[in-house]
Amino acid sequence: QVHHLSSFLTGTLAYVPSLILTASGAILALLWIDPLMAWIVPLIVPPFFILTKMFGRRMRVASSKLRKAETDLIELADTNLTIVSAIKTSALERIHSERFAKAASKARVTALDEARLYAFLGPISSLVAACAVIVLLLVSSEQLHARNGVPAELFAFVLYAALLTRPLGELANVYGSYRLASSTLSRFKTVLSM
Repeated sequence: QVHHLSSFLTGTLAYVPSLILTASGAILALLWIDPLMAWIVPLIVPPFFILTKMFGRRMRVASSKLRKAETDLIELADTNLTIVSAIKTSALERIHSERFAKAASKARVTALDEARLYAFLGPISSLVAACAVIVLLLVSSEQLHARNGVPAELFAFVLYAALLTRPLGELANVYGSYRLASSTLSRFKTVLSM
């Protein structure tokens, strides 16, 4: 858990200003090349936010399940440690061991589910971004042909639009990292309040 929080604070959060600067520069370049076409880019961007919100909700649910599974595991371990001498002297040792193994397995499976969901967020965001660039290419080529522009403008426009895909995909990862870090902080709060 400390690793998630540490990587968010030292890696992800430090990376955000450069992402914002890159995206802002690309948007300004798009406006400079063709202001009319540059307005299409913001129309294509909302699928990123919808996708991010959708996965954010799933990550919240997964984080809540993980927090509950880990809390149950810690409570069970605390209870077992409190009455360890009674468990050892009775015939209930096997039952308590099996119960703890089930709780540990549930926590591990839940953590893996959360990690899979988090790993899925970046690639799917990049796929949506690439599809948006293809749509932009098709629309901008029609616009270029209609106003008798030079192919260099289209090439520059598409490259700057493509430059937006990585920062937007990474910003979706930042959101996923933020959700993971906030759930980690919530788990720390739960553990420390015991």
